[in-house]
Amino acid sequence: MRESLPHDVVHISRFDDAAQRLGLGWHGLPRPGGRVQGRDECTRILNDITAAAEERLCRYLRQFERHSLISRVVENHEACIVDRSQWERTSGALLGISANPSGTRQEIYEHIQKANGTGLASRIVLEAALCECPIGTGFQISDFDISSLMAMAMIIHHLGGYSDAIRYEGMRPEIRISPAGDVQIDVSFFDDIVTPVGEHFLGGRIDRIRRDYSDLLRDPEPVTTVQITSLVDDRFATAWKAETGISLADFRTALEALENRLVETGRAREILRRPELLQYLSEQVDCAEQFVAWLELLPRTGWKNVPKPYADLDRQPWRFRRRLSAARRPILRLEPPLESDVMIAPGMIRDAFRIELHNYYYGQYDSISIGSKEMRAWREYIVAKEAAEFEERVVARLLELGWHARRGAKFSHILGKSLSEDFGDIDVLAWHSDGRVMLLECKDLQFAKTSSEIAKQLYKFRGKVDDKGRPDLLGKHLKRIGLARANAAAFQSHLNLANVRIDGALVFAHTVPMSFAAERISHTVRLFTYDQLEMEF
Repeated sequence: MRESLPHDVVHISRFDDAAQRLGLGWHGLPRPGGRVQGRDECTRILNDITAAAEERLCRYLRQFERHSLISRVVENHEACIVDRSQWERTSGALLGISANPSGTRQEIYEHIQKANGTGLASRIVLEAALCECPIGTGFQISDFDISSLMAMAMIIHHLGGYSDAIRYEGMRPEIRISPAGDVQIDVSFFDDIVTPVGEHFLGGRIDRIRRDYSDLLRDPEPVTTVQITSLVDDRFATAWKAETGISLADFRTALEALENRLVETGRAREILRRPELLQYLSEQVDCAEQFVAWLELLPRTGWKNVPKPYADLDRQPWRFRRRLSAARRPILRLEPPLESDVMIAPGMIRDAFRIELHNYYYGQYDSISIGSKEMRAWREYIVAKEAAEFEERVVARLLELGWHARRGAKFSHILGKSLSEDFGDIDVLAWHSDGRVMLLECKDLQFAKTSSEIAKQLYKFRGKVDDKGRPDLLGKHLKRIGLARANAAAFQSHLNLANVRIDGALVFAHTVPMSFAAERISHTVRLFTYDQLEMEF
């Protein structure tokens, strides 16, 4: 299958990236440009520029014939993923023989980052092309055009992220439109937080791939339908079928049937009539229509025309986990009629299955984007379960380190009286015989991938109140610490200690943006990950 893909991946050239930025800022601030300050004004101008960039991408796409463009971009996307996989799998060998491991690791990181950017840009282009490119007429696309289109797509992705980052006070609310029309921002948010978060995540991924490399040398053991059923929680299996219309076992069977079909022909992607696809799948599973419908991205009258029950958030390319994305809907129907051609690339479909399975299982999709009551109930259950299990892990580790600890401590029980205000429970209350008492706020947060998500996560841990006087997550924790200190005698009596010194901390399951932003948090608070408990306690 790899032999059917282009050997040379088209990435975004530096020239195209720079050229597409020229003059763009004038759509927000007319010539000769200038400096803009203030959150509301900056986000307004960035939104205007983003809208202009989206329209420019759509105009450019209208020059190219839909079938040929989508075929070529899918091929480039798959070639890019193969290239990334090769860098990941050979990273252990490269680092092992390198005389400069840190430099080699940086080079590996840069190549994988470039591949990730190309993959993301390709999917954005596909989503827009499906709605904007004409059918049966237009130019054939060249590598130069692909680079230009991807550059436009990534500019939109970044601009939307800038706007959200300023809205959530991650970035300084100040932009400059240069005399050349380029949008210039303060990059300290990216240098100090976004880039280190990405490097930490990718470094961990490289280390895991190196650790598990030997698994690639063994033949995979077949997993039967009975084994799948025994491995998966019945509640999740029921919720998955209610949400998607197809069981996990049938989903896997249909996916493997498509993979086998293209392996036999030696191709990484195929365009065929939708009825032909359904006929082929119906020979493998009884719910072929549900499988295709769940994974199918439909053409619309315009990329920015979003039908109900979806919202524009489901289309905006600077957001992840959105419902109208090629990452979640990788079967591309090229025209509206049911008898139209569809583009299938089993690699994209398997990636979508992996992403959907992970995000649904761990409750990482917002409730508003979940269609069935069963999956919403599962999300509520698994989020609470994961939180409780993390707190139990923290308690167990503290006990190993010689502390006393328990989770879910209630102020009313410690103080011996009810409170007029609900301060919430203490996630983990830890105390030592020397009088140290710690109120620990334990969070197993969803990994923030984009600048928008990182800024939004930081926004919840500023130690401030909103316009309605409601404290954020850190603010609630600080109020609990203040209440505990004001009632130190009650804690001393309850814990049977000779004296007490009360403090608090945030404990995260893994590295989070706040790990790199301690100076941005407006209150002195200790912050560390689970792996750092031994050093801190």
